[in-house]
Amino acid sequence: YYAMNRMEDAVEWLSLAIEQEPTVADVYYTRGTARCQLGRQELGVEDFTRVLELKPTDAQAMGNRGFAYYELGMLEEAVEDFLGAIDTGGGSTRLYSNLGLAYMHGDQPALAAECFDRALDYPEGGDYQLWLRGCAYCNSGSYLQGAADFTELLATGEDSVQYMGDRAVAFYVAGYCEKAAEDMRILVRIEPERVNSWQLFLGRALYKAHDVEGAIEAMDEIIAREGDGEYGSVAATRARTWSDGELEGALYEPDTEDLLRK
Repeated sequence: YYAMNRMEDAVEWLSLAIEQEPTVADVYYTRGTARCQLGRQELGVEDFTRVLELKPTDAQAMGNRGFAYYELGMLEEAVEDFLGAIDTGGGSTRLYSNLGLAYMHGDQPALAAECFDRALDYPEGGDYQLWLRGCAYCNSGSYLQGAADFTELLATGEDSVQYMGDRAVAFYVAGYCEKAAEDMRILVRIEPERVNSWQLFLGRALYKAHDVEGAIEAMDEIIAREGDGEYGSVAATRARTWSDGELEGALYEPDTEDLLRK
């Protein structure tokens, strides 16, 4: 049943097996994994805890319990289990990635960046870990390091919109507004479903780069496209404000939290 992804049936039969023989760690482990896949992380934690009572050095159960804690938002417990699993069974891309995510969501991005860096030391480490490290660098204030990671990812040709958007935000927040504007011009062209958002962002970057004429021109393009709609109204307000030499009235202020998209 487990192999067929019929988790409800798997849990039922594993529970019957536990009733017959309550001291087999592997049965608790499998049931805990099935329960977590069903979204029952609290019960999964109970099963993995039972595994560790029977086999205190089971690094895999420790890591799985850590991830269940992470999904429950119990970040301190998650970190403790991930570290324990690494100390007991050695590191891996998966463990360091999960530890980094726990640190990231626990507002410790510098530690998260170190973990994602370690995750890249293993053969399984790849684009996802590099992207996470870039996000962690940015969230810890090292925007140019983050931009460097996003640039490396752009060289792969995969998910270029995601990485270019993240790099644009990193450059913008770091104060490299001309570089940010270069990326935003491309994004305006290649991501039509968000053209207005990126063009508003482009205008702000150009204004902060002291290209007032270019910023207002970007707003005029939105107005021509959207008229009196939501984005058109914002663009018109912003264009008037910038014409008066002020920087108020912006719709979108990039936030480093945007770098870690859910």
